[in-house]
Amino acid sequence: MKKANLFFVVFSILSFTLMSCSLVSSMILDDIAVPTARSGHNMLYDAVNEDIILFGGMKDNNNVEGSYLNDTWLYNYSENHWSEVQSSIGPGDRNTPAMVYDPTKERVILFGGINQDYFFNDTWELDLNTYEWSKIETVNTPGFVADAGLVFDEVNQEIVLFGGHWQFGYFEETWIFNVNDDTWTKLNTTVFPTQRYGHRMVYSTKKQSIVLFAGHAYNVSDTVNNDMWIYDCLSKEWSELITDPVPPTRYWHDIAYDEVNEKIVMFGGRLNWFNFDCRGDTWEFDEETNQWNEISTEPNPGERMTFSMVYHEEAERIILFGGNENPYTSIFNDLWEYNPKRSQWKQIDISKTNFDVTLYNLLAIIMLASLIQRSSKRRKDKRYFIRKS
Repeated sequence: MKKANLFFVVFSILSFTLMSCSLVSSMILDDIAVPTARSGHNMLYDAVNEDIILFGGMKDNNNVEGSYLNDTWLYNYSENHWSEVQSSIGPGDRNTPAMVYDPTKERVILFGGINQDYFFNDTWELDLNTYEWSKIETVNTPGFVADAGLVFDEVNQEIVLFGGHWQFGYFEETWIFNVNDDTWTKLNTTVFPTQRYGHRMVYSTKKQSIVLFAGHAYNVSDTVNNDMWIYDCLSKEWSELITDPVPPTRYWHDIAYDEVNEKIVMFGGRLNWFNFDCRGDTWEFDEETNQWNEISTEPNPGERMTFSMVYHEEAERIILFGGNENPYTSIFNDLWEYNPKRSQWKQIDISKTNFDVTLYNLLAIIMLASLIQRSSKRRKDKRYFIRKS
């Protein structure tokens, strides 16, 4: 290829690529697949496929048919890409379902929730190989409950459920789901947290325990908690852990466990039932010292509640999506990541996905052009050497 033609081709490709970069970088978020703004959804981490699974929630506060969601989404962190999963059947429209990853069978277990008509007490599984939902028929189950805590107990290889609420009250029961035969069994313990909903639970590998923090108590005084409880997976007993300092009271917050640094990260939540005031604070719980520490970091997701937050093992980041500040005005579909090593929040811009790919293509083309030019120079030098000899 002649030198002039070579540079014409390379120049044309580079011009087209740069133009593509400009067009892609100006894309708006609506042109990219992303879940609808929502609150009361649930998320978990799929360790096999390294995806985050999102299900359900509520897109407004009208409490009518159409307000509740039944969609399932995957978020791939490395590609910064959302994709919706299509299943022939599913749990149906619902808000605040309890959901957990079952590593023994590579599936998602979902229990309960609420929509405009019902509280649920059904159990569902999502096969993470086929991404098909199917209902698990069980005889003995917990009550009709929404907003319960559900965590996988790695010691006993079983699932633990606590608390939640229904139309006429709150729960203080602990239930065990046996993943081998898919059966529920009520666990009777002498000491346990008070009845509540909007609490959050997470498994601690260091303590081999399930950690519970805060929640909304059931009484006429609208008590919101800031107590901390430990479920010892070896003894299967609850005990309260007294800490000083302790974060302020809250519910509809979320917590995630950082496995690398062995600490619990907590964000946000609602102050009380009588108004929509929310918190936008970040706290870390050091398992070595049993101390809570408030983290001052800007930027951050801002005051919100009923969002979902999960630890991404491969990325070593905590991912937060959605929620609301006021269900009548502000419902979010933004995506944030928290770096536990640096104790910093950063908003994830989904619109950068294709731009980054195009930029990589641009760099690849520049490298290719450089290689072609070098190859052409070597051939020229070789011809000169042959003629001279």
